[in-house]
Amino acid sequence: MVSSVALFTLLFAATSAKRPTRGFTSNELIPRSSKLFKVALTQKGYIQFLRYQVAVPEMLDFTYCLWMRTKNFTHPHPLFSYSQKETQRVVRGWLSPSHQSALVHMEVLEQPVMRVRIELMHYRWYHFCQSWNSAQAHFELHINGELVASGTAPTLRGKPIPGGGDVVVGQELTDADKGLDDGIEGEVFGFNLVTGGGASLGRQLARYGYHYCTAGRGAPPISKGRYLINWPETPIRVFGGATVMPARPVCRHF
Repeated sequence: MVSSVALFTLLFAATSAKRPTRGFTSNELIPRSSKLFKVALTQKGYIQFLRYQVAVPEMLDFTYCLWMRTKNFTHPHPLFSYSQKETQRVVRGWLSPSHQSALVHMEVLEQPVMRVRIELMHYRWYHFCQSWNSAQAHFELHINGELVASGTAPTLRGKPIPGGGDVVVGQELTDADKGLDDGIEGEVFGFNLVTGGGASLGRQLARYGYHYCTAGRGAPPISKGRYLINWPETPIRVFGGATVMPARPVCRHF
């Protein structure tokens, strides 16, 4: 069983330009406490996002989960971006506005695999989980602990996700130098990513992450497999003036 442990270091850094160029640098590194936290992003003045400091292996399956609430859904919200060399999109999941609702998208190896319409309300917390399994070319979408959609993309069957890339929440490194309007404008909490445990591990993370949202300081214990990214423990760089804030230990009311 993976348990929540010890202290962590949250690394905070601000970009130095409104439209950053390739190769982001940090102006300041600030260690944080081990208390429950969330991150607020406005995309005002600077492109704001979270970048994880983690060595990503080649993956045959993964599930990521994220609590998010939007305060302005005028533009698409990148939930998860995994890219290589800041130029090549490998996996990305995002929300786009559509009339009075939203669309949940996912692309794997630059091929669309998911497009699901949902209802999305401003200022309300939602728990999003997207899963992919290369062996079966199978995807799943869980929202608030429930399976909302699933399907297959046969042309991607057996194709692994290459390692060595960058994991970002709130923006895409492949777009950051373009000064685009896309970006989460709201708050995020509890981003976790697991791999190597197949569909059962991903479904467990989707359920536990929703129902036991503050267990393990945002990374609830799971019965098998391991976290590749763990909200309270994996070092994060926060760019562009995004604000690290205390979170309340109350699900859906952080």
